Amino acid sequence: MLDKDCRELGKANRKVAEAYVVVLNFKEALSFCLKALDIHKMHLGHNTVEVAHDRRLLGVIYSGLDEHEKALEQNQLSQSVFKSLGCDSELLRAEIDAANIQIALGMYDEAIDTL
Repeated sequence: MLDKDCRELGKANRKVAEAYVVVLNFKEALSFCLKALDIHKMHLGHNTVEVAHDRRLLGVIYSGLDEHEKALEQNQLSQSVFKSLGCDSELLRAEIDAANIQIALGMYDEAIDTL
């Protein structure tokens, strides 16, 4: 039996959120991703790869819900962690996500600068 806030449950929540994103069910994905983020922050702290992955996914979910400002905020938080930890490939993916969000917000010049 898993403890209600164990790290394995955090990973499982993120995987469920990812599955909902694949089928474009962002509303259902949101609660699972937020739970994963809470668990990972509690066990690992704020500046870890796991938390950054949760935040990047949360950005995708918010974007799918047309909450682009929230999406951009989560994306920027994930980018700062990826950058500080030297996760270059993850940082690049997050930058591409950010440019897509900026385009959705009509921030075309910023999107070009991001890329």
